[in-house]
Amino acid sequence: MRNTKRQENILNILSGDGWYFEVGALPYNAATVTHLLNLSGDSGASINSVRTTLKTMVTKGLVTVERQTTEVQSGLGCIQRELDHYWNASTEAKDRITAARYKAGASARQTEALARMFV
Repeated sequence: MRNTKRQENILNILSGDGWYFEVGALPYNAATVTHLLNLSGDSGASINSVRTTLKTMVTKGLVTVERQTTEVQSGLGCIQRELDHYWNASTEAKDRITAARYKAGASARQTEALARMFV
């Protein structure tokens, strides 16, 4: 069965090639995928419709899903929640390595950025 345009866009977003400095390393939850779809020109994307599309893509074997604890905004500040996070199934192995490398260097990048801001 052929993929929809939105599914193709989601697979591109989940391929791990370029959103690290915008939103961080893979995997991404439905809210992050929605944000990136809107940046990519899919201005009709809503979290609920993207979540439904992602679940369909899991069923088709296009993406894989894992639960992660994520800090989210609420009316009372930030809270920790268990959310589904998604990987592109065809690039997952490579993307896991890239994400681990990115996360390993995050502390050094933060320290350097803070030092530059307060010089």
